[in-house]
Amino acid sequence: PLREDCSTCKTPEFHGNSKQHLEKDCSEKGELFAKIVLRRNFLERFFLGKKLAAASRLESLRPRNIRPTLCLARCIRRLQMKQQITRNRFQNLLSLPIAATGFPPDCSRLRKNSPSGVYVIQPARSPPRVVWCDMDTEGKGWTVVQRNSHDTELTWKQSWTTYKYGFGNVHSDYWLGTEYLHLLTQQGTYKVRFVVRDKGNVTHYAEYDIFRVENEASGYPLRLGRHSGDGDDYLTLYHPKKGGIHDNMKFSTVDKDQDQYSGNCAKSYGGWWYNRCQNVLLNAKNYIVWPGFCDNGDCASSLILVKPTDVNHHKLECGEGSGHPESVGDVGKSVPSFPAADRERVCQVPL
Repeated sequence: PLREDCSTCKTPEFHGNSKQHLEKDCSEKGELFAKIVLRRNFLERFFLGKKLAAASRLESLRPRNIRPTLCLARCIRRLQMKQQITRNRFQNLLSLPIAATGFPPDCSRLRKNSPSGVYVIQPARSPPRVVWCDMDTEGKGWTVVQRNSHDTELTWKQSWTTYKYGFGNVHSDYWLGTEYLHLLTQQGTYKVRFVVRDKGNVTHYAEYDIFRVENEASGYPLRLGRHSGDGDDYLTLYHPKKGGIHDNMKFSTVDKDQDQYSGNCAKSYGGWWYNRCQNVLLNAKNYIVWPGFCDNGDCASSLILVKPTDVNHHKLECGEGSGHPESVGDVGKSVPSFPAADRERVCQVPL
């Protein structure tokens, strides 16, 4: 196997130099696996690009009356051969069961004395993901799912597919991916902390005791619970003079408009849970907004941190069947029936 079980590193039989050697060996293997995962993701994107290039080449050949079908077939065969070689090379990695990898489902399962940094996690039904784990913020064990800086080099005006699988660099600015947000928050009840640093270098946050992203078929809608923190609640409360509300909104991107505005908010900024368009916006280049702290979009940076909640809640399900309006002005759409105590708070948008 590519990664051995490191549990033996903790047994009393190993001590002194031998224990240090084993711990170092385990750490090196974990880093190697993380590099392999990154390399695999790169290769998948590389071959996808090759396929798109082949299709583009076919289109360019069509007016010249050359036999494009044969050319495309040859290109596809070559790409399929390369993909098979890559698949064989990483077959052992891809076939590892979840239990065999030994990766935690999120950063909260790391040892409490672990430093902040890059780790590999594996939520249920998800491939391993390389993430940044924040072990310094209050409570420790936070999984960083978004990081942005005002002067970022990232382009946040990305496609639906790019947002789905994530982009950026875990060492700086990045988006984990809406699909992985969904898989991560399906494992139980999670909370979220939205953090912004204003231009005066003062950090503020707004925390919600429930955080959930539904599946792609439903549009990756955002579900939030009770608010706390020094940042006012601009996500679950309706603000008619600003952008409306964010809670229960579907995710929108430049090529998939699911907001409640006549235009496409994402075309102006980037992917987000828009209403009309936004009160809060963290996914934009040179424009990070949280009213009261950065009204003009001049926040220096933002973070979105998630971890399992310390409070026992029912596992919430949002879908068809409750008859509660899913969004302002969105008559006819509905969200599910939760336990009564949580339904109004999480699934119903205040009117």
